[in-house]
Amino acid sequence: MKKLQRFNPSLWLFLCLISLNCAGQKKGTLDKLPKNQIVFGAGGGFGGTVSEFCLADDGQLFEKTSKTDYQRLKTVDKKIVKAHFARLDSLALQRVLFNQPGDIYYYITLRRPKMDEHQVLWGKTDRPVRTDIQQFYDSLLKLLPKGKGLN
Repeated sequence: MKKLQRFNPSLWLFLCLISLNCAGQKKGTLDKLPKNQIVFGAGGGFGGTVSEFCLADDGQLFEKTSKTDYQRLKTVDKKIVKAHFARLDSLALQRVLFNQPGDIYYYITLRRPKMDEHQVLWGKTDRPVRTDIQQFYDSLLKLLPKGKGLN
């Protein structure tokens, strides 16, 4: 009869690798994310699903996984993040009053401390958003990892 091993190095190594992999997947709630955020996404259509992403000023890029939880997708280079926040400032998004959702809608939400959250929402084909805002939105989508995107 074969004697049972009490210590299996291969199993121990496998379990360590699994735990390290799981530790790398960080979740956060809105309260724990950095305060300066560009939130963008799309929703609607027949199923009414919403895909939402959040770019924080520290470079973390998140995907919304539930009403309150965000899953970190990757870290974006700080120069690229800085350029996006500078471009956002040049758009003066906080002064743009545009709320024209269609059956399928797109949005950019600005979250900053000491400022009310501000959202620009579009989707009606007969009321397109400003071209520079659409181009900024498209540049945000390019930050997403391959395979991630809008439903």
